[in-house]
Formats: sequence, structure tokens, C-alpha cells
Amino acid sequence: MIHQIFQAKKQNPSAQVDNITKSLLFPQTHPYSETPTEKTIKQISLEDCKNYHASYFKPNIAHFAIMGDLKLEEAKRLAESNFGKWQPGEIPKIKMPKPIALKNTKIYISDRPDSVQSVIRITHSIDLVPGAKDIHSAVVMNTLLGGGTFRLYQNLREKNGYTYGVYSSLRPDRWAGNFSVDLSTETSLTAKSIEEILNEFKRIRTEKVNSEELQLVKNYLTGQFSLSLENPSTIALFGIKTSLYKLPSDYFERYIESINKVTEEDVLRAANKYIPLNKTHIIIVGKRKALKKNLKPLKKFPLIDLKK
Repeated sequence: MIHQIFQAKKQNPSAQVDNITKSLLFPQTHPYSETPTEKTIKQISLEDCKNYHASYFKPNIAHFAIMGDLKLEEAKRLAESNFGKWQPGEIPKIKMPKPIALKNTKIYISDRPDSVQSVIRITHSIDLVPGAKDIHSAVVMNTLLGGGTFRLYQNLREKNGYTYGVYSSLRPDRWAGNFSVDLSTETSLTAKSIEEILNEFKRIRTEKVNSEELQLVKNYLTGQFSLSLENPSTIALFGIKTSLYKLPSDYFERYIESINKVTEEDVLRAANKYIPLNKTHIIIVGKRKALKKNLKPLKKFPLIDLKK
């Protein structure tokens, strides 16, 4: 079964992109850089699993949430009866290395000879932690750029027909946040797609969004948030995040208010902070021979063949 799983991953271009991303963003000593292989998985013993559990699964670092039709006293009783004997203990300290500093934009090609499409990711690390002062500005900015059916979608799909879907994601993290844009396109449209994405990067950094477009983005975000509240697990997750990241107790209660307060200037500042023009990784999994010809318009960026 393990062999089959890893053979399937080897044939999955998106999995290849994920593995390349880890190696580019993080040093080998960073936990986020780890990529399991068939060999490393087979080396893990039952004793290894038990030791890991004994070392890191402690109540003094755990966060517990219950959602349901019960009162606080009943929830406490259930928690005590099921977890009351769980003993706290010291947790091994880990020094988290910094992400790899990026000096300039580079293009990386991973050859997949049978591909008829290119799988593309444009990505870089960002210094954005959960609860940061400008996080709502960053969320609005990212949604305007590549969330829902906004700018990237309108440009690459609706206007140019380069792809069926293109989306950006902005992930805050206590140790190493990241930003990325993902899409698949025909090999012949690879360079044109990348050029349009970079054009949208420049546009969002230099042009102030108009009030009508900004309001559409806010409506989209607040509508999504309101719909998510119908799921009880969402409320539980809010409680976990509030505790885990030491957020204000009313952080999520004020989410819609915080999104609506974001201004055109806030979006511009967030774009210039989190979307650099010349410090990003462009990762492409596809047919190397065809790609090298297609990417000539992007010759200003160093091209690295990952299969050499």
C-alpha cells in the first residue's frame, strides 16, 4: 500500500510542486521542509511512534473545544472523565530556523515528459503571523488579487482563456507564512500566463483599488464568513485559534467589522509588503523541452533545471 501511495504521488504534478516548494522556502533543518519518502516511512517503527507521542502529546500544550447542546458543567465533567488522568510534562524545545532568504526571482523547471499542461506555482515566504495588525488588510488584498473570481481569475480565465482556474493563497503562520499563486495551463501558454500574473502583482502594488471593487471583495469575504458560522466545527476552531495564538477574546466576533474597516490605502500597503515584484519562486512542472522554448520571453529570470 505504501509503495502504491508514493508511486501515485510521483505521477502527480501537484505533489511534485508541493515538494519543490518545501525545498525552496525552507532549509533542510526546518520541519516544514520535510518530504516523506517510501524509504523514510518504512524506517519508522512502532516504538518511534510511541516515543513521539510520549514526548509531544501533553495537556499543558493542548487546546480543547467542545461544541454541542450541553452546558458548561457537563462539558467540564466530560473533559475530566476522559482526560483527567492525562499527565502534563516538559516538551522538547525546538529552535525553528528562518525561511530561506530570496534575493531575486528564479524559474524552476521539473521535467514531466508526458505532460500536455504546465502546473505552475509562484510562491515566496512572508512574515505574517496570526493576529497581526495588518492581517485583515492582507486578507482583503489577497482576495482582490486571487480569491473567488477577482483579478487573476478575470484576467487569465475570463479575458485571456489561459486556464480554467487560478487562485492565490496567503497563509499566516507563527514561524513561516507564505504566499502562492497556483494554476495549470497549456504548455504553449505558460510564459503568457506567468507574465499576466506578474502584471497583476505590479498592478495591485501601484494602483489604488477603486471603492466599488473593494466593496465587492468585502461583501464576498463577509458573506463567506457568515456562511461558515452555520458549521459548529467552525465555532470550535475559532475557540482553538483564539487560545492557540493568544488572540483577543472578541477577535472573531469583530471579523466582519475589521474587514469592513480596510481602506484602499491599506490594500496598497499590504500589497507592497507581501507581494514583492522581484523576489519570488516560479515553479513549473511540465514538458522541459517545450517549456524552455516557451519561456524565452521571461529570459530576464534565471532558469534552473531541477532534473539536471
